[in-house]
Amino acid sequence: MNGLELDDFEMPEEFSFGEPLEIAEIPEELQGEILQRRSQELARPLVLNESVEASLDIAEFHLAEHRFGFELEQLKEVYTVGERTHIPCCPPFVAAVINLRGQIVTIIDLLSLLDIRKSDKQEVGFDKVLVFKHKQFNAGIFISEVIGARKIPLSSIKKDLFSSNDDHRFTYIKGVTKERLLILDVFKLLDHPKLLKLRSVE
Repeated sequence: MNGLELDDFEMPEEFSFGEPLEIAEIPEELQGEILQRRSQELARPLVLNESVEASLDIAEFHLAEHRFGFELEQLKEVYTVGERTHIPCCPPFVAAVINLRGQIVTIIDLLSLLDIRKSDKQEVGFDKVLVFKHKQFNAGIFISEVIGARKIPLSSIKKDLFSSNDDHRFTYIKGVTKERLLILDVFKLLDHPKLLKLRSVE
């Protein structure tokens, strides 16, 4: 998804490769050196035009009154849940388990996992799940609504707000935008110690 496209490069309208160079016109003692320099130039990686700002493709979603985002390439699919199974004696952050085309997917209550306080108006009965796969572990997150996807410049994502914070929850947050969109590191989240413990007993 983050591959380079031709549109990322600006080409002058009247671009020309010019006339072919006649090697014979160059003194013999310089021909080898020039050809070597040319091969070195051709071997260099292409560089994006400086005006093209680095960005992330971010998918946004609502979870109750909270807004989260994550890198779109981490998403496997969005699934509307029908039948679900609640497993007794499971930790509170395990909301349910579903069978997705023969694959068992553990559904996570994100707010519970990150110890984020739920308001009295917390919605119940979510039926949409974001499904991820990481290290052979299939997991989903119940959400209220998918907002959409967009590019967010890296320069607009503030990371220093969390770098000096000892709260373990900020380990799983890449940063926050000026619109107060919390961008999750989903793969790091799926390596949460609580989930690693859960996976070890599956």
